[in-house]
Amino acid sequence: MKIEWNFEDYLYSHNLGRINKREYIHRIFKSGIELEKPKEIYKFYGNTNYNLNSLLENYIYFSNPRDFNDPFDCLVNREEQILNNYKDLENHRNELGVCCFSLINNNPLMWGHYTNNYNGFCLKFKNDHFFDNENITLQTHVSYLKNYIPGNESLKKAIKELYLQKLNNQDKVTISKVLALTFEYNWKYYDWNYEQEYRTISWSTNSFERKMKFNKECLKEIYIGHKMKSANYEYYSLLINIIKTQYPNTKIFEVKPNSLKVKLEFSEI
Repeated sequence: MKIEWNFEDYLYSHNLGRINKREYIHRIFKSGIELEKPKEIYKFYGNTNYNLNSLLENYIYFSNPRDFNDPFDCLVNREEQILNNYKDLENHRNELGVCCFSLINNNPLMWGHYTNNYNGFCLKFKNDHFFDNENITLQTHVSYLKNYIPGNESLKKAIKELYLQKLNNQDKVTISKVLALTFEYNWKYYDWNYEQEYRTISWSTNSFERKMKFNKECLKEIYIGHKMKSANYEYYSLLINIIKTQYPNTKIFEVKPNSLKVKLEFSEI
């Protein structure tokens, strides 16, 4: 079954098989061009001990959106109202986990915001088979919307047409929830578009305590902010040691601003 709807410049397309087996494919098109699965993705980190531990134990952390810096992400600003009307969603909201990545590693805003002003680091992951895990619900590009309003009319029409299909009522309810939440959990206000975000979502983080293991071979490169070494040499040394001992095939780079142009320089260490 194929279901499509649109909002602003985006077209959302779902091909659904057996919904209880999560046999569905989510695709996004922007201005008629499909946003394909990226071959490489980047994740930015501040200089915390938690982030060192995630490298040491090779896991990525799935945060609850309540902890995000965007209060409108994943309906956080409307959560109280939602739970007042839909008590059965409370466990879902508690277990919801999102891991955020970017398609780029060279945006100065990202380095300023997410690495404690070049005191942190960024990881480059190879994206094929990186998320081969049954607890992953969805991998998708983020849509950046200028005039979001609750109650997408195009989506409502698609769900209305869904209820005309020869499906049992439980499947209809489940599919309609999947469609609505897939949209609501993957848009951000337009001003965030510099992040070029690609995100991974799990609806069952309790099964892995929000810490999902990854294959060490998927970590291809690490980029270290130029301030880290002088500001916190102990942290820098620990990070370098973890990479060299746990990820011997991973390349290491230092990142610093160009002395003349507004661009970042990446120098292999």
